[in-house]
Amino acid sequence: MQEKYRLGKISDVQLLKDKVYEVIKKSIIELSLSPNEQLVEQRLAEELGVSKSPIREEYGCPKSSSR
Repeated sequence: MQEKYRLGKISDVQLLKDKVYEVIKKSIIELSLSPNEQLVEQRLAEELGVSKSPIREEYGCPKSSSR
């Protein structure tokens, strides 16, 4: 019989790209990011402490539905 890994359950199932979206949206609403400021993928990734992939996933393609 195989032994279990004994990993804890993940309580926050929100995808990283969705977290990135929420943080950037909140920063724009609170004017931490200015409305006309150009968002640079590399800089966003560094400041958020994530790779560029979740930023590309969220902002790389136009969305057909609004949030």
